[in-house]
Amino acid sequence: MDAAPRVARILFVDDDAIYRDGAVRGVGTGDFTIATASSGPEALELLAAEPFDIICTDEHMPGMRGSQLLAEVKARYPHVSRIILSGFAELDVVLHVVNEIGVFRFLTKPCHPADLRAVFEQAMRARSERAEMLEPLRAIEETQNAELARFQTGLDRLWLAAQPIVSTRSWQTFGYEVLLRSDEGSVAAPHHFFGLAATLGETRRLERAIRSAAARLADRLPDGVALFLNIECETLMDDSLFDPGSPVSRHASKIVLEITERSRLDGVADVPARIRRLRDLGYRIAVDDLGAGYAGLNSIAEIGPDIVKFDYSLVHEVQESPVRRRLLRTMLELCHELGILAVAEGVETRDELVEMVALGCPLLQGYLFAKPGRPFPKPVLPGGSF
Repeated sequence: MDAAPRVARILFVDDDAIYRDGAVRGVGTGDFTIATASSGPEALELLAAEPFDIICTDEHMPGMRGSQLLAEVKARYPHVSRIILSGFAELDVVLHVVNEIGVFRFLTKPCHPADLRAVFEQAMRARSERAEMLEPLRAIEETQNAELARFQTGLDRLWLAAQPIVSTRSWQTFGYEVLLRSDEGSVAAPHHFFGLAATLGETRRLERAIRSAAARLADRLPDGVALFLNIECETLMDDSLFDPGSPVSRHASKIVLEITERSRLDGVADVPARIRRLRDLGYRIAVDDLGAGYAGLNSIAEIGPDIVKFDYSLVHEVQESPVRRRLLRTMLELCHELGILAVAEGVETRDELVEMVALGCPLLQGYLFAKPGRPFPKPVLPGGSF
């Protein structure tokens, strides 16, 4: 069974009691109810105490004119439809209330009750039509508010997983890469969290929260172990990254900033100068995902990294691919000549481990040693000789 239609509430304001009461009686009731006030201040008290849909007021009243009252109503209760009555149809008043206050109708007194009722009904229809037009926008707003709430919950429950990076020379832990996680289930996967942040225009906020979390982890790092922190190329445009007083900058000497090679540096102005500023703060710089993106070796030339990380796509089953072995050997020789440390990502099998050690890769990372977990997981080190 359909719910009964909502009855509109109208506030009628006039200091002339005879006219006010006569108008209300003449209009009658039906789809609306009418409350009355004899002055602007009394009307504002009623509006503060209970909701109204429409206000209709006389212009010429002592103390507060009707146009002044409607200006207050617009400021405080913009959803209330505004109608003004006047026995003196001055052009300046008409222009003021219509153009500046935005009234629904300007009526001259005396106004026949039937005409007044017709205007009330028109105002009610206009409100209903406007509500129908705004409904999709309200739905969008509600969805966005829900998404913002989900994003905030994700931030509140954000944590960083860590995965060890192992030295093939000492078989000790060289560093830990930290990876975004959240105990908010809908954004537990990093790509879901970053996707939501991008949709809401909150990517910078998420990145800053990650850096703050990384700073807290840096306090707990074992001595001599580095923390690898991913940043996008666009993050180089965020001034807060270069703030020497930020929590993460205070640990810069422990941190390697991994700049992904999957996205372009074209949109970042003066990359070498920005990299120099980061190095001046104490950071080391890595190129991440080398071999998977667009720029190729150009990213090494432009960034001049301290460390490069070979993408999983190059390392996976490398023992089965002479072409990838040749490519990796060439890149490792180049890194050695340039004084760049190399990390092979995605080492999952002993065969891959043996091959990368044979190629002379100094640092390895992958599930073979440890999956990302709560900081700081100890790597499972290989036995035997290579």
